[in-house]
Amino acid sequence: MSWKKKLAAVCVGAPVLLVIALIIVVNTYDFNNLKPRIESAVQNATGRKLTMTGDIELDFGFSPALVVQQVALQNAEWGSEPQMAECERFELEVALLPLITGDIRIKRLILIRPTMLVEKSAEGEFNYVFDTGPEKGKKKAPKDKGGKPDEGALPGLEVNKVRIDGAKLVYRDHAAGSSFTASLDRMRASAESVSAPLDFDLKGAFKDIPFSLSGEIGSLQSLMQGENMPFSVQAGLAGAKADIAGNRTVSGSRNGFSARVDLNADSLKGVNKLAGTDLPRNVPVSLATAISSPDMQTVRVKSLDLELGDSTISGEAKLDLGGSVPAVQASLKSEKLDLRPFMPQEGSSGDEEASPQDKDTEESGRVFPDDPIAADFLRGMKASLRTEIGQLLLPQLQAQNLRMDLALANGRLRMDPLRLDTAGGSLEGKLGMRDLKQGMAVTSKMDITGMRIQELLAMAGQRDFLRGDLEAHLDVAASGESVAGLMSAMNGETAVIIGGGKLDSAYLDRVGGDVLGTLRQYIDPEKKSEEYTKLNCMTAAFDINKGVAGSRVFLLDTKRMQIMANGKVDLGTEKLDFSFDPSPKEGLDTGVMGKISLSLSELSKPFKLSGTLGNPSVTLDVKGAALTAGKAIGGAAVGGPAGAAAALLSGSGGEDMACSRAIAVARGEVEPAKQKQPAKEKAETPDQTSQEEGSTVEKGMKKLEEGVKDLF
Repeated sequence: MSWKKKLAAVCVGAPVLLVIALIIVVNTYDFNNLKPRIESAVQNATGRKLTMTGDIELDFGFSPALVVQQVALQNAEWGSEPQMAECERFELEVALLPLITGDIRIKRLILIRPTMLVEKSAEGEFNYVFDTGPEKGKKKAPKDKGGKPDEGALPGLEVNKVRIDGAKLVYRDHAAGSSFTASLDRMRASAESVSAPLDFDLKGAFKDIPFSLSGEIGSLQSLMQGENMPFSVQAGLAGAKADIAGNRTVSGSRNGFSARVDLNADSLKGVNKLAGTDLPRNVPVSLATAISSPDMQTVRVKSLDLELGDSTISGEAKLDLGGSVPAVQASLKSEKLDLRPFMPQEGSSGDEEASPQDKDTEESGRVFPDDPIAADFLRGMKASLRTEIGQLLLPQLQAQNLRMDLALANGRLRMDPLRLDTAGGSLEGKLGMRDLKQGMAVTSKMDITGMRIQELLAMAGQRDFLRGDLEAHLDVAASGESVAGLMSAMNGETAVIIGGGKLDSAYLDRVGGDVLGTLRQYIDPEKKSEEYTKLNCMTAAFDINKGVAGSRVFLLDTKRMQIMANGKVDLGTEKLDFSFDPSPKEGLDTGVMGKISLSLSELSKPFKLSGTLGNPSVTLDVKGAALTAGKAIGGAAVGGPAGAAAALLSGSGGEDMACSRAIAVARGEVEPAKQKQPAKEKAETPDQTSQEEGSTVEKGMKKLEEGVKDLF
């Protein structure tokens, strides 16, 4: 053999022998000897102990494969479990030739039964935050010849196939006392190359509720290089199925997305289990909409079409997260919105214990609680909402043609207009709220016209004890640090008018109470067998000044009685101070002696309503009774059949008070006439007043004697 052939044989044979020797060494070397070095390196980098109880195997070839078994990473010292992460088997197969050029191509990555425990301590610290010291873990980026960081120094990375079986994630929040578990039974992901689409398919469970996710996204190259990337995803969770298709968009340095979402669920049973709610189970859900965001800060929802049982909602919305607080703009419409299945029904909470606020009210005897209120939630976001609902169904209200515009900004909430139709009538008004940092300010203006009370009671599930058309007006403003504070500072006016109708006066006896029982005696003194007492009108209007509501007019006019009142209620102290002046009408039937022109009982005696809103009481108005005796028996001695209240309404003591006059006063169309007092030449003493009142009663008694004689 010539020296040339020998040289060629050496040149060829040496590398072959070297490779063979390398293979022999690799296959005979015990890689478990590297465990101490690997464990030490991990502990130096993380401050945690890495335990490798299984073997380390390396299958050397054109596709070297590394297999590590039984690996665990120590948990934080304060953690509830000794290990934060564990994996029964880790397998990594890489392509050999790309390594020569500095690229990493992972042909296969397999994780068998990996477990991850994420914990949050009572102090708010997470267990995955490693104690590496101020300088540990900080690596300087490699520099190029110019001294600048070399952005291209990282090797290329490509993953072809990923397989995960039996994964488990446990989350524990020790501060909130909550936890959940998510499992990944199976995950498969594959791509032919870094520039090819990635297919994925996974199934698992979240809080023991199965979920699935599958689909296709653009290439990993597009993902890593920040390019536009299409995606198509099919998801299933809690009995709902969703199809999501769209694109990841890139514009300069801004990443965004646009997608079409279609979601369907036969019921909400799975949602209840997932969220711990108590929603009605047999309500199907269907959602179709388009969602987009140019920068992941502004999100737009268009072509919204939501079906929730028999309800429908359509419209569009915009969410802006780029400001100091989130901002929402929305315009929503609904032909029918039935919220009854989602709200407590009448009587559903009848067996529940009273709330702490209710118990405090019972103990203190107050109606308006004085617990501090805060309106800082009004500063948490900005909102502009326009809502139109053709038919709104609530447990105790059915309304049509609802229109509400809501604006919220800088701690101010305003609803204007607020309109709806119900019970044959309408409500129109506006409402405002403002955060005062200590308490809140409230303004409200509402007008109700033409609502049929019978229908309102039926919707509320109440007995049909009152019939008639309701008209009401409210215009108030207040500020305070509690509900009681708001009431004590209230200013404005309110009025309630009920036109011709009927009243089940016997119902007042059944519901009980001193006030209602007394009122029943005056409304239906004869206690006729008719089911209803005819109600000509019931009118009440109050002017409110610094929490004191003084009556402008009060009239209850029935077929047989007329009751007028004058007084006030202090909304701050909740004290009542009202005088009621009842007048029986001519033709009152005694049931024994036929019809007479006046009452022979206490029907003409004025009575007072005093006490508090939480504990009212009715007592005889002694001073008023003396005057009324003269009124009822002696004719018009002190101002006719209506007394002082009639003078306020009619402007003349001798004129009959009409419902039309009272209604006009309540509406503010005319001012109530002030009762004219006779000029006094000198101050009256208490004795003189008593003598005059006694004289009036004596005159009345004489008239009574004459009247009784006439009856016989």
